[in-house]
Amino acid sequence: MTTTRQELLGKIQTVLGPIEPQRLGRTLMHEHVLCDIRAPQARADNDLGPEITLENVWQLNYGRGVKRAGRKYMLDLEDVATREVRMMKHDGGDAIVELSCGGLSPDPDGLRRIAAGTGVHLIMGCGYYVNDYQDPKNHGRGGRFDNVRADLQRAALRRCTFVADERTLHRCRLGNISSTRCERTSYTRQDRDNATA
Repeated sequence: MTTTRQELLGKIQTVLGPIEPQRLGRTLMHEHVLCDIRAPQARADNDLGPEITLENVWQLNYGRGVKRAGRKYMLDLEDVATREVRMMKHDGGDAIVELSCGGLSPDPDGLRRIAAGTGVHLIMGCGYYVNDYQDPKNHGRGGRFDNVRADLQRAALRRCTFVADERTLHRCRLGNISSTRCERTSYTRQDRDNATA
């Protein structure tokens, strides 16, 4: 079933479809439910380090004596995410704005399953994280200023609340434009172009 732009007007777009604003309820506004925030060059490394426990979490967070800690940058266990979202629902939460965008390995199908299994409204963000986190095949495609990717992002952002993520077209609708992150003092022209897209 195709939804028209007019039918979406005034609605909140969740991964399971549009809802009336009054159904949203108590909402966590900036969360990451399923994602992988490891730097791209670290993703090929299969050594994720030790399992995170109460005994080693301080060492993992503050780098004392632990060389590899890839697991702390990954939220990829759907059963754990589902359990945590259920706990939030049990404690009075109704909705989550999930801001894992391109470059952070968002999982639209997983979010749909979690939303369907918990009754929590999940609003999925779209957009791109900083240039360093993008697929290398996108780098340098646009010539001098790499504007092709910025143009692609602008087009994606214009349609993101209406057309789903490419992998899950018409199954998982995006409902929020995620912010582009610029946390360092110097960033690439591509990062600046994406932020203004």
